Amino acid sequence: MVPALEAAAQSPNLKVLALTVITSFSNQDLLETGLSPSVQQQVERLALLAASAGCQGVVASVHEAAYLKTILPVGSLIVTPGIQLARSGATDQDRVATPQAAVEETSDAHTKL
Repeated sequence: MVPALEAAAQSPNLKVLALTVITSFSNQDLLETGLSPSVQQQVERLALLAASAGCQGVVASVHEAAYLKTILPVGSLIVTPGIQLARSGATDQDRVATPQAAVEETSDAHTKL
C-alpha cells in the first residue's frame, strides 16, 4: 500500500482506497478462509489500518458504512459496492443494499444502474 500512496502523492487529485471485505463474504466465509473475527471486526481492522497508512478511504459494504464514518478520519471516502435495485433478485453477493439504503447509511454510494 505504501508504494501506491507514494505514487499517488504526485497527483493531488488521485485518491487511494483500500478494500476491506468483499461484499460476497459472510462471517462463515471468513471462518473458512482462516479468519476468526466477524465481518464487522475485520472491516474495522482493515479500515483503521488503511487510514493509518494514509489512504483517503475504503471500499466497504453499505452495512458497515455508517459505523466506518464514526471511526475513520473526517472526509474519508467510503465506496460501497453491492448496490442493487430491489428488483435485481438473488445474486452471489452476501451484503448488498438498495441505492436508497446506501444513501441512508451515509455512504458515498456508487452504483451502476
